[in-house]
Amino acid sequence: MTRRKHKRGERGSIEDDQSSSKRVNMASKENDPVEEETEEPSHLELQEMLVDIKIDVSNILRENGKLTKELAELRSLIKEQKDENDAMEVSIKKSKDQNFALENEDQRSTRRNSRTLLSSGQPKTVHKKAIS
Repeated sequence: MTRRKHKRGERGSIEDDQSSSKRVNMASKENDPVEEETEEPSHLELQEMLVDIKIDVSNILRENGKLTKELAELRSLIKEQKDENDAMEVSIKKSKDQNFALENEDQRSTRRNSRTLLSSGQPKTVHKKAIS
């Protein structure tokens, strides 16, 4: 029977090589980081910091209000431009439809004129008048 190796050594091993501890002794003075002396802020300093924070929050809220107004104005402007754009698109579509109708009418009238000319015995060529 072959034995497998385990990650942490063989189970039930009785090795005496456990002299080095895995954890650092937290109570030893050798491993303590250098303590920096920091003084706690006084009550007056805390009040001054609080006042500064309140001023900063107030400024942020004021800026937020301005940005909110600007955003509302921009949304309104975008809506106006969208409405103008939609109106222009409708106008262009109407113009295209009118142009298409006029072209069809012109083609029908040209056909009628050419039929009339053919039936009257005149030459087939039709000259269009220049629109001035």
